[in-house]
Amino acid sequence: VHERFQATFEQAAVGIVHTAPPPDRRYLIANGRFCEMVGYTLDELRGMSGLELTLPDDVQTDRELEQRLISGEIATYTSPKRYRRKDGRIIWTSRTVSLVRDERGLPKFFIRVVEDITERKQAEERFRAIFENAAVGITRVDVNGTLADANQKFCAMLGYSRAEVLGKPIKDITYPEDYEEGARFRGQLAQGDMKSVVSEKRF
Repeated sequence: VHERFQATFEQAAVGIVHTAPPPDRRYLIANGRFCEMVGYTLDELRGMSGLELTLPDDVQTDRELEQRLISGEIATYTSPKRYRRKDGRIIWTSRTVSLVRDERGLPKFFIRVVEDITERKQAEERFRAIFENAAVGITRVDVNGTLADANQKFCAMLGYSRAEVLGKPIKDITYPEDYEEGARFRGQLAQGDMKSVVSEKRF
């Protein structure tokens, strides 16, 4: 059993680390995947505090979440976090963190399961740049017909600020005679009856 757990720890496709509770926060153990992600050897990590790899803007959030675990308010949490690699490069991760306690109920160490999501974040940023800088209006409307997002071009076309548009029912900015057709198209798209639709519409 021990060998299977050791193999799982070492060969996992995600980073797994144990860190000491505050105020120490030292890395106690880390698997190979985590070492690859941050560019440090296990021996190097063992002499470091987790805060040394944490961007200053993320430190307060880390401390608050850790304190909620220690107080028993939550049993685990998952959150995004940036790490500064040994070579100075910043990576984005998604971490799931839990706390192991000793027989007296005192904090013993944190277990952190860390997934590198850098490529996903970069793809999201590229998509957002395309969305924001498009020469045509783009919106995202939820299934209830409410505007969930709109780019700057769409806002400029209608003369609204983004704050005014978000949360507004699409019906409120649609020419009355065109609304029913748009609602029918949305229903057919939502049900999978069609993949896309091209139509003329007045706002």
